[in-house]
Amino acid sequence: MLPHIKTVWISCFLFFIQLFVHAQELDLQSPIPVDTTIQIKSLDNGLKYYLRYNNVPEKRVELRLAVKAGSICETDQQKGLAHFVEHMCFNGTKNFKENELINALEEMGVKFGHNLNAYTSFDETVYQLQVPSDRSDLIDKAFQILEDWAHQVTFADKDIDDERGVIVEEWRLGLGADERMFQKYFPVIFKGSRYAERLPIGDMNIVKNAPYEELRKFYKEWYRPNLMAVFVVGDMPEKDMEEKVKKHFSGLGNPKNAPERIEYEVPDNKDPLISIVTDKEATDNVVQVFIKHPKKTETILKDYRDILIQRLYNGMINKRFAELRQDPDAPFTYAGSSYNSFIGPIDAYSIYASAKENEIESTLEVLLIENERVKRFGFTQGELDREKQALLVQYDQAAKEANKNSSQNLIDEYVRNFTEKEPIPGIHAENTYAQNFIPGITLEEINQLAHQWITDSNTCVVVMAPDKDGIQIPSEEDIKRILVASKQADITEYVDHVLDGPLLSEEPKGSRLFRRRDNPDFGLVELIFMNGAQVVLKPTDFQNDQIVFAGFSPGGTSIYTDEDYMSAMMAAGIISVSGLGEFDQISLNKKLSGNTAKISPYIAELFEGVNGSTAPKDLETMLQLNYLYFTNIRRDEEAFNAYISRIKNQVRNMKSNPVYAYLDTLYKVASEDNPRVVTIPTESQIEQINLNNAMYVFQDRFADASDFKFIMVGNFKVNEIIPMLEKYIGGLPSRKRIESWRDVSPSFPSGITEVEYAKNSEEQSRVNILMKGGFEWKFKERLHFAILTDILNIKLRESMREDQGGVYGIQLSSNASIYPNPRYSMEFVWGCSPDNVTQLINTVFEESNKIKANGPTVTDLNKVKETLIRERETIMKDNSYWLSILQNVYRQGDKLMTLDEYKKVINAVKIKDIRNVARKYIKDDHYVVGKLMPVPSADDQQ
Repeated sequence: MLPHIKTVWISCFLFFIQLFVHAQELDLQSPIPVDTTIQIKSLDNGLKYYLRYNNVPEKRVELRLAVKAGSICETDQQKGLAHFVEHMCFNGTKNFKENELINALEEMGVKFGHNLNAYTSFDETVYQLQVPSDRSDLIDKAFQILEDWAHQVTFADKDIDDERGVIVEEWRLGLGADERMFQKYFPVIFKGSRYAERLPIGDMNIVKNAPYEELRKFYKEWYRPNLMAVFVVGDMPEKDMEEKVKKHFSGLGNPKNAPERIEYEVPDNKDPLISIVTDKEATDNVVQVFIKHPKKTETILKDYRDILIQRLYNGMINKRFAELRQDPDAPFTYAGSSYNSFIGPIDAYSIYASAKENEIESTLEVLLIENERVKRFGFTQGELDREKQALLVQYDQAAKEANKNSSQNLIDEYVRNFTEKEPIPGIHAENTYAQNFIPGITLEEINQLAHQWITDSNTCVVVMAPDKDGIQIPSEEDIKRILVASKQADITEYVDHVLDGPLLSEEPKGSRLFRRRDNPDFGLVELIFMNGAQVVLKPTDFQNDQIVFAGFSPGGTSIYTDEDYMSAMMAAGIISVSGLGEFDQISLNKKLSGNTAKISPYIAELFEGVNGSTAPKDLETMLQLNYLYFTNIRRDEEAFNAYISRIKNQVRNMKSNPVYAYLDTLYKVASEDNPRVVTIPTESQIEQINLNNAMYVFQDRFADASDFKFIMVGNFKVNEIIPMLEKYIGGLPSRKRIESWRDVSPSFPSGITEVEYAKNSEEQSRVNILMKGGFEWKFKERLHFAILTDILNIKLRESMREDQGGVYGIQLSSNASIYPNPRYSMEFVWGCSPDNVTQLINTVFEESNKIKANGPTVTDLNKVKETLIRERETIMKDNSYWLSILQNVYRQGDKLMTLDEYKKVINAVKIKDIRNVARKYIKDDHYVVGKLMPVPSADDQQ
């Protein structure tokens, strides 16, 4: 531990030196420094490595291998092979044959797809791995895997052929309207660029038929140390990290006559590039405008100051779009703006929106006119002051949490430094720059950005819309006309309406603490106030500047009739967009600018409640917002009408998408047409939503705090916040009602029910197998059920993906609940070729029956045990985890366990336990199976 303590002490010392330096006037021409807590070095072969000790989470280390080679490096004969190589890294290396690599990691408690993953983009490929660091043999194995990925993938003929099907299934999952439209507009907006011809998923004809040697050639040419970086961040001495990197990567050599790594250009365009694409299965009207600019690499402090100016600009214009969205007559359901990395050597200023039906032209006009409004008149000083305050708070919060920053967040930032040259001065330095630069940024500087970003050249416009009767689609000439007209439009200056005054018009009277009980074993304090409201407190030091909060009581939508269900289900959403007290949503957002307090109410089937979070400094504000939801909600007809308008437009075309329509059909059958199971609301269901009814439901659910339990976890001192709780929680209304829920659970069909939905326009199927029934509610039963789920996910992946190549992924999700009566549900979901549907359904039951007959193997059971223990070790220092666990304790009677108790229970699980729960709950004579299938061809129908 001594080297770690020394490292931390030196880092703190250097930080304070930096802070002193930055407290002086900053020289904008000075280079942006690199965080002194990071070691960045290079081996003789050109491989770069980044090292940093970090103990959040404890006993874990994050590893990355980044290669500056992606699909842009492919030849015409190799389209898709960069991504293919990424897959092959998991399918046989010098030291891990075939699928041994995944097995070895799972035995270490590493979950495939979570702690173990990779991605391929245009310009890079990155491999991700998190492993335990408390055993040297596990660390050795992890570094060996990283080295094998770098230069020792075997590319056996059989392994290559086996993986072809998996990649085809990954491609197949993406098929549909969005992909068809993407294939049309992407070559237009990247006209003349190599990027237009090098989508990472590739050409499936090449993937299916590429010679083995072509794949090996790509790997040999591009996986070379002078294009690589290794990243190690975690709870491990940096000295040991460096020894491992040198041991495993110093021997790598660069190939002779390797191809040059070219930085490909995206050509300028004087006239706008416009792509208008439609599809019969499209569900949305999308408008996007991109204005391209050369990528700027941030190297000096002036560049960092420019980043802050950009963030202020985008924050303000996005708030203007949010205001417009509140108008029922707004032509869009959502709009936004950003300036960031676009592709390759290009940044872009982007404006985008989801237009309402037949409002594409109006939406484009609004987007362009709002930008023109900024260009002509700029922002107001009030807008800038609020945005500055909000941005300063964000940086301050991040700096306060600097020593709690997770290794994953840190390492991902370092990867971006390697791949995109993102500056990494460290959050303390960034906060120093923010606190120094933001106050001095002027309105004139901000307003100049519009003139720099909004240019006549290098503009691209994309419109996507459903192809159906009655839809008005603009032509290219229409779009060009709107682009010109917006610059000549008669525009008035933005008026910044601000409502002053306190959040609460009247202070709550409060009630005193009635009872306190301390639970020192788990650091809990239970409070009951005179109004009956209960609060459970768990002070922690997991984060320096975070408090999370929740409250719940029984009832929910279940106590209302089917006729009022839609109003009840939507009530919390309607109230949330209506503001609170004297403030509508727009003025409330302005009032809370720079404040970290957040509260969201909900009304679920059996419970209603709130979820919230705040920094300690804003705890009182969060409690005030909570108090307002109980005592002073607003009736806002305009906000209600805007909300309903957005819902209608969002769902209007959903059934044209075969996947959505299939799921809607499937879940209706599985619930025997229960009116409370709403996947895609119908027009008549939306018409049932009534503002008066919604307000009545919300007020009724939050009229009585005497049956509410509130839970607060985070950085606070109990005795200091009790007076505040007496005022704002003790002051909540109390009627002393005794309430519960009604059992309105949908029934589940008996026997075997098949739902075949043959309306997909692609050669693409989706399969869902649903099982439901009664459950024996005991902790061990739930634990065994959860372990069964994890084991089946492993076995089905091995069989359906690795052995058969029939799927890209298979997901089994399960749930057990005690209310309104103990029951369970399981759902198996995957996508596949229509030709393989029957075979893969049979595989699900074959693998399940093996466990029902014999139980899992010792290896598989131990894999899951290790994963569960490793996950619990990490998550027990997370505020949100404790908030969730405590809700389960106080809502459904769960028992709290120490980590040692949990390990003991996990390690006691036996093969027969899993076999028994499999026999109880996996039924081969009681399930619903849904199959999305292609539209039958003419030959099939004969």
